Amino acid sequence: MDLPQFTDATSSTGLTDTADSWGTSWGDFNSDGYPDLYIGNHHSEPGLLLNSGDATFTDVITQTALNFRYDRHGVAWGDFDNDGDQDLIVTVGAHGGIGENPKELWRNDGNLNFVNIAEEAGVSDSLSRGRSASWGDYDRDGDLDYFSANEIRIEVPNRLWRNNGDGTFTEVAAQVGVADTMDLYAGGFVDYDRDGWVDIFVLASQEYSVTHLYHNNRDGTFTDMANQAGFFNKGGNGYAWGDFDNDSDADLYIGLSSRGPLDTVKVEGNTILFIGDTYADQDGFDFTYSGNRLEMQVEVTPMGCFDLLCIHIGKNGVSPVTNPFLVGTNALGKPYYIPGVSSGYYIWRDRQSNQWHVRWSDPGKIPYAGTVSAPSPMTNVVPVDMEPYVLPSGRVYLWRNNGDDTFTEISQQAGLYALGNYGPGNWVDFDNDGWMDLFAADKGDLQTGNAPDHLFHNNADGSFTDVAILVGAGGETEGSTNATAWADYDRDGFLDLFTMNGGFGAFWPFSKGPSQLLHNEGNSNHWLDINLVGVASNRSGLGAVVQLTAGGQTQVLTNTDGSVGYNQDGNPLHFGLGSATSIELIVVDWPSGIHQELTDVPVDQFLVIVESGINQ
Repeated sequence: MDLPQFTDATSSTGLTDTADSWGTSWGDFNSDGYPDLYIGNHHSEPGLLLNSGDATFTDVITQTALNFRYDRHGVAWGDFDNDGDQDLIVTVGAHGGIGENPKELWRNDGNLNFVNIAEEAGVSDSLSRGRSASWGDYDRDGDLDYFSANEIRIEVPNRLWRNNGDGTFTEVAAQVGVADTMDLYAGGFVDYDRDGWVDIFVLASQEYSVTHLYHNNRDGTFTDMANQAGFFNKGGNGYAWGDFDNDSDADLYIGLSSRGPLDTVKVEGNTILFIGDTYADQDGFDFTYSGNRLEMQVEVTPMGCFDLLCIHIGKNGVSPVTNPFLVGTNALGKPYYIPGVSSGYYIWRDRQSNQWHVRWSDPGKIPYAGTVSAPSPMTNVVPVDMEPYVLPSGRVYLWRNNGDDTFTEISQQAGLYALGNYGPGNWVDFDNDGWMDLFAADKGDLQTGNAPDHLFHNNADGSFTDVAILVGAGGETEGSTNATAWADYDRDGFLDLFTMNGGFGAFWPFSKGPSQLLHNEGNSNHWLDINLVGVASNRSGLGAVVQLTAGGQTQVLTNTDGSVGYNQDGNPLHFGLGSATSIELIVVDWPSGIHQELTDVPVDQFLVIVESGINQ
């Protein structure tokens, strides 16, 4: 195997960032051929990283109107108005399903001028709990529609927005048969059967929850084929579609996470970090400390302890007036409370010893969290009534497409059966040998931190070998990986990897890890990148099926927007060619019905194909 190595280019490119991540999207918003990057950052300030073309990036978010509201999730670039530049959809949550938050559709008018037209376009959809977005021309009318996967809220199912061609959209999910309400991870367009009509896949967030595979009936309606496919009750925390066996149809990766109990007490130097769900009971921990004063900070949220009066210190149950707060002689003696009935934090110190106690209690399933800090170490830290740590038991599922609307789960025989906390994934030919490899992020857990990611090299015989550590793609050691996206940012013909590691951002006080850009150093294999330009079809050529034959090997790819869950891989279409030095044939079947062929195409180039030919 001629495997390329990866080197950390994070600092040299200027892509350093530490936030609670979520949506990460490669796109060329200024149409210069170099992929730029939008980072959603959930509740933190987003980033718009302009690729300078010299292997560096500059954050230009403050020069735009894109720095908008919080609770961002999935993001996707797509040219919905066919004007030749990429617009941006940003899905936004709705305050845990109890509030409103308009979604964002940013029209790209060039020169860093983005205008939010969600309201006038009819897509603000304030009640929906937006999770992911995906662009595709499901009705093949020449403009891009988009699918929004929404977390469960009874009155707001998943949305399918049909492009009316005049800058507005009509919501048609119920009309066409895709308006399900579900506890989901994400969803989007995929042409799983390579018939030139994009279908819709929606992944449930729990292993035995209902997942949907909506087949496009070519008449403006969809039929759910998940039951027939065999994975209707197989949810997860990440997915990706790709043709790993080169049989011209799309196979499916599902990554399953098993976070286990949230309850965690962790000592870092002179600080104790803690988080726990109460489950109508109490949780807590004890520790020994010989000093007289500690500093504490606890989480105060509308869902649980909603003000400082729910903090009770010492026998008299004194509440602090600030947060963080000091605990000293006022902590002597146990405050009164009834475990599982009383609500709040309870902190005290034994009168006759150096033993300290921290408890939190609630009649519901409410998360409590905080820190305890001291000038010198605290010892004998012992969890009390907390769920025990459970080793990760998530796994990789690989569903091979049988070509008849059924799938067979083959992960074990393919060498992919390894336990972990799997999340987002990507199919990518990182070594340009003409066979799709699988990248699967391992999110780690609160107890042990981030875990090494997996890069499963395709052995071209139906099996895979994990080479992540060998090639330097094991990933960041801090935080938790929850955003991954691939693109050839320096246009050297080899795909590079960007990850965000802020997955613990939702679990304060545990740390968020930094972003990481891994540069693919390449090998001697050849490649071809194809940028499609539609004329009768949508301008981006999304939905076109491209067949390439080189060196006696044929590959088939469908041109998609690159959306994978909350994230988006970069276009153009990328073909690894191995040792082939010329391309015998390229066939493009456009959504318009036009059939186009090119012969004797040179390798190692960025090829633009403009739609032309005979409508079949």
